[in-house]
Amino acid sequence: MQGQKFIDASKVFREKMVIKQVNRNDLLNVDDKNWQSIVCRRCDSLIFPEDRVKYIEGIDRVHLLY
Repeated sequence: MQGQKFIDASKVFREKMVIKQVNRNDLLNVDDKNWQSIVCRRCDSLIFPEDRVKYIEGIDRVHLLY
């Protein structure tokens, strides 16, 4: 996608990532973007404000699109 930035979080936090199944409706709004702000679990720093990250289905890697 031209003009979009991707971060492969699995390369940055390889040993710390845990994948868990979640209910998609609890995470995404009607635009398939994050319902709530995303913050760091360790220090509570804001990573993404609400309604900024779009969920993309059918990819085989973890990407954050902002």
